[in-house]
This record gives sequence, C-alpha cells and structure tokens, in this order.
Amino acid sequence: MLLTTVTGLVDSVSYLVLGKVFVANMAGNLIFVGFGLSEVGTAVAPSAVAIGAFLVGCLAGGRAVQSLAHHRGWLLCGSATVVVVLVAVAVALLWGVEDGGSVPSARRWAAIVALASGMGFQAALTRQVNLKDMRTVVATLTFTAVAADSKLAGGRGRGVTSGVISVLTVVFGAFCGGLLLRVGDVRAPLLLAIALLVIAAAGVAALSRKEADWQRPHT
Repeated sequence: MLLTTVTGLVDSVSYLVLGKVFVANMAGNLIFVGFGLSEVGTAVAPSAVAIGAFLVGCLAGGRAVQSLAHHRGWLLCGSATVVVVLVAVAVALLWGVEDGGSVPSARRWAAIVALASGMGFQAALTRQVNLKDMRTVVATLTFTAVAADSKLAGGRGRGVTSGVISVLTVVFGAFCGGLLLRVGDVRAPLLLAIALLVIAAAGVAALSRKEADWQRPHT
C-alpha cells in the first residue's frame, strides 16, 4: 500500500509540475503519444521519454531479481532503497523551482528520466514479489479483475478487497500529491514519497529478520 501511494504521489508531480506526463502509470502516456501523433493536445516527446526510462528501470529491476529472487524481503527492501535514491535525485533537480513556476528544460527531462526509471524498477521488483491482486501501477487490470471476478458477475469474489484497496490507494496518493502542491512547494509530494519508501524498506527489513515468509520467493 505504501508503494502504491508513492506512485500516486510521483505522478502528481510529473503531471502537474513536469508537464502532462506520467512516470508511474504508463497507460496514460500511451494515450498522450497517440494524441501527440495526431497533433492534438500533448507533445509526444515527454511521454515517449517517460516510457523509455520506465522500460530501462524495468530491465534493471529484472536484472536485480536474478540475484535477489531467493529472498523476497531483500528484493522489496532493495527496490525501495533504489527508488529512494532516484526520487531524491528528482527532488534535487527541482530544488529552487518556485511554486507555480516553470522547470528549466534540462532539469525537467532529467527529473522525468529519474522518476520514470525509479517507478519501472519498483514495478519490476514488486511484480516478482507477486502479491496477488495488489498491483502498484496497473489500474485497468485491477478494475477488470474486481468487476469480472466479483460475485455480482458470477465469480468467486476472490481478490476484490485487495483490488479495491489498490485503486483507492493510488487515488489517495494522487490526492495527497495534489493537496501538497496546492499548499506546499513542488518538492513536497516527492519528499513524502521518500518518507514512505524509507518506512516500507525499514518495515520489510524488520519482517525479513523475523518472519520466514519474507525469506523465500512468493509463487
């Protein structure tokens, strides 16, 4: 839930501050690319760069999985640590940007790359942890699973609660990010994201020492 909240926080900054681009939820970027190619609404480049950086982060996360797959506690803790560093880089790049002011071009591109690659890295590793029906970035599949597998649709209702929690947590993260941007400065949502990532990493590290379930792959 903490990592899912982080995705809402960082996307609030990327969309509202860095200029109509998502760094965690790639489905929106695909739509923006289509709009941009038709010369309606948005530019192609920011979304394309975000998608590319996200994929690079996923590749790096996939490589990390090969060395840490035997211990899912270390896997998730390591993921949160790497993302903390990349989000901190984005905070540094946004340092000095006034509330409501524009971000210098070079720093804007660098922040998009740092945040998108971090979210890709996180997505790859949380996927390997395989917490069923709790997705940190794929809201569309979550909506589908919640509705199609519900008892109203004739399903068994398995995973509906965790799916609803996943969706609401993303919304909550985005709400907090938007609220902080209104009353704080442009770095506030990212600083909160860092705090949540640190809490997640510390919590998993503690569980890994105490609970055997966190010390083996979850399949």
